[in-house]
Parts: sequence; structure tokens; C-alpha cells
Amino acid sequence: MGHSLSGERWIRNDGWLSDVSIGEWYRVTTEGERVVAISLRDNGLSGALPSEIGGLTRFRELNVSGNVLTGKLPTQIGNLTGLELISLDVNYLAGEIPSSIGNLANLRILGLSENDLRGSIPSQIGSLTGLVHLDLSYNDLVGAIPLVLVNLRNLIWLDFSNNELSGEISADLRGFSMLEGLLLAGNRLVGRISSEFGELHLQKLRIAGNSFAGCVPESFMDSGFLVGLTNDLADSGLPYCNKTDRYALKSVYAAASGTEWLSDEFVGDWFAVTTDGQGRMIRLELGSNGLVDSI
Repeated sequence: MGHSLSGERWIRNDGWLSDVSIGEWYRVTTEGERVVAISLRDNGLSGALPSEIGGLTRFRELNVSGNVLTGKLPTQIGNLTGLELISLDVNYLAGEIPSSIGNLANLRILGLSENDLRGSIPSQIGSLTGLVHLDLSYNDLVGAIPLVLVNLRNLIWLDFSNNELSGEISADLRGFSMLEGLLLAGNRLVGRISSEFGELHLQKLRIAGNSFAGCVPESFMDSGFLVGLTNDLADSGLPYCNKTDRYALKSVYAAASGTEWLSDEFVGDWFAVTTDGQGRMIRLELGSNGLVDSI
């Protein structure tokens, strides 16, 4: 690893490739004679991770964030089934995330943010049920968020922001009872914001910079969901649903013998209803539309 990652130019390389015990090499941790951790964050590493890394089968921690790593993630990383932490954030890694990463059944922290990773999020990540921290932000990932991620019930932090992800967010959010941070801003996500978000106990929510439709569910206001929540809902371009106006319109519908109008859609999407930027109705145009009975 020292040879392939330009070890002679590292900021610190004390002991590396010398005759001293490997456990005395800079930021290498051993148990017995086996390497269990390497932590070389912000240390000037450059080059591609060697495939030989797959031979460190007792590995529990790999932290080489903040370096100049290039090339693809070697598929052999899936051999490191004891890994609990991978931090490769802030590098120049390219290519796709290998599906073999789904072999890392003990993984708790996976950080691949701020790289040049492409392709889709491998569905195999849904097998990593022990994950508490998943950060794939600031890459060029495309496609839908895999539905199997609903299996990650222990997640505390999920950050997919600033990619090219598309499709809708699964409405099945109730299982993420531990989730504190949900960051999806800066993608191409569509659909409506599920009221099930309001059942989570988030501390941070970022969803702006997508193409969501409809409105922010009124349940967010009623449930106390927004209390203490750092969020960018005001920048999402979505108005808040307004139950007062919805109730009034429902009453008009019932009293005037409506036949096709009511729905769960945002009232601004109802025929003849115009709303302002806050989601409040400002115009109702139902002339020559067959209303009978009373208002």
C-alpha cells in the first residue's frame, strides 16, 4: 500500500516499509500480527487503492479520507468482511460503487462523499443492516434510490445530496425510527413529500433543489415535526398545504353537489383553484360548471 500510494511523499510515513513491527508504522493498528485498522486521513496519499487490500481480512477500519486517491474502488474490498468503518470521503475515486460492498455485513459507517463516483447506488447496500451512517453525497450517482434501503432500520444519518438521483422517495419511511439526518438536496427527485416524514424524529432535513410536486404536508405543522428541525423546506419551492382552505373547499363541494373534484392532491392542483406562494387559495373560478343547491 505504501508503494502504490506514493508513500515516500506522504506527510507522515513514520516506520512504513521499515524493519520495525507493522504495529509501529504510522497510524497502523494491529492485533497479534494482523492489521486491523489504517487511519491515514489528510496525509497526502495519491494513486489507486491496490487490489491487494482485499488480503487484509482482519480489517475493521479503513480511514483514508481527504487524500488524492484515484481510480476505481477495487472489488476485492468485498473480501474485508470484518470492516466496521470505511471512510474514503474527499478523494477523486471514479467508476461505480462495486456490488461486492454488500458483503460487508459488519459495516456501520460507509463514507464515500465528495468523489467522482458514477452509476447507480448498488442495491446490495440494502444488505448492510448494521449501517448507522451512509454518506454518498457530492458524486455523480444516477438512477432511483433502491427500495431495499428500507431494510437499513438502524440508520442515523443518510446523505445522498448533490448527485443526479431521480425517481420518487419511497413512502415506506416508518421503519427509520432512528434516523436523525436525511439529506437529499440537489438531485432530480420527483413526486410528493409523504406525510410519513412527519413520523420521523429528524434533527436535519434537506430536500431543496429537486423537482417535487404538491405541497409540504399540513401534518408537519400539526405533529410538532418542525420543532427543533434544521430544514430547507422554505427553499424547496413547495407551499405548505393549508387545512383551513381545504376544509372550506370541501364544504363548498358538499353543499353544491360536487361530483368530481376532491382528492388528496394539493388544493392548488384542483380544477379552478389558484393559490399563492404560501399555498393559500386566492381565486376560485367555477362559473358555468353545474353547481346546484347552496354555498
